[in-house]
Amino acid sequence: FPYDPVVWDKLLSGHGAGPYYSVPFYTLHKLMAGLLDQYTHAGSGTAYRLLLRVAAWVHRRVEDTISAGGMKLWQQVLLTEWGGMNDVLFHLYEYTADPTHLATARRF
Repeated sequence: FPYDPVVWDKLLSGHGAGPYYSVPFYTLHKLMAGLLDQYTHAGSGTAYRLLLRVAAWVHRRVEDTISAGGMKLWQQVLLTEWGGMNDVLFHLYEYTADPTHLATARRF
């Protein structure tokens, strides 16, 4: 996943992802779904550990965005980025029972 802080910073400040249509949370959701599949179907502990780290990063970014700009800003982000992330985070919660996964899924 190509991490470009400029894309994330623009998106999470309510300005969209940039001059080109970009949906970094959607892309990240696909990566996370693949990691979850590797864990559930192939038993990959490496994929599971990486998935937990990515989920923690997503949680921090979401909560930091809401802390900085409130729910109004988060709703602006969701105009570009909706669906997908909640799916993978709800499924992850089924395996972990970690309340942060559930809370983050509900944000989307």
